Order: sequence, then structure tokens, then C-alpha cells
Amino acid sequence: MRDLTPLVAPRSIAVIGASANPTKSGGVLFDNLVKGNFHGPLYPINRTATQIMGKAAYPTLADVPEKVDLGLHRAAAAACGGCGQAVHRRRRASRLHHHCRFFRSQSKRPRR
Repeated sequence: MRDLTPLVAPRSIAVIGASANPTKSGGVLFDNLVKGNFHGPLYPINRTATQIMGKAAYPTLADVPEKVDLGLHRAAAAACGGCGQAVHRRRRASRLHHHCRFFRSQSKRPRR
């Protein structure tokens, strides 16, 4: 059986799609990790930011210099740009995807 420690007790976490805006989903997730006193390194992944909430930001997961135990995908699937392959290439142990849906208007919202 594969070791689940990096998934349930990660030593380091990267948030793909992290945002400096605490009202955006990537900002809420990253802010919760920072304020929740996670004791390991936190790596915000954002194509344009150089720093998010006091942490150095990286444009891609492949740019993170250290091993990351857990990659949390907060970006929309199209914005991920091969982050799954980067997780595998860099021998990242675990990854979780949490994509959002965005709707242009109420009329385009799918029926339930």
C-alpha cells in the first residue's frame, strides 16, 4: 500500500492558483493555511505574483526549489497548465484538485 502520510500529514504544501486577494477562492485557501499556523513551508503558485501573504510566490510548481508533499489545485482547470505533470515529474507525493465553475450569466447556468 502506498504511504498516505504526505496526503494526511504533509510537511509542505503548494497552492496552485493562490491569490493575494483574500476574497478569491485561492486567497481564502492560502489565507486559511497561513492563519491556521501550518508548521511547514507554504508555496503559493501564481503566474504573476512575486509574493503572496508574506510568502515568496512561484510562477509554476516546477519552479519551487524544495520538495512539496501536497499540491492543492485551486486554479481553474485551464489555468493549471500541466501542473499534474509537474507534480509527477518533481516526485510530489500527493495532489488534490478543487476546481471551480464560473458562469457568465444566470441563463447559462446548468439546470439541476
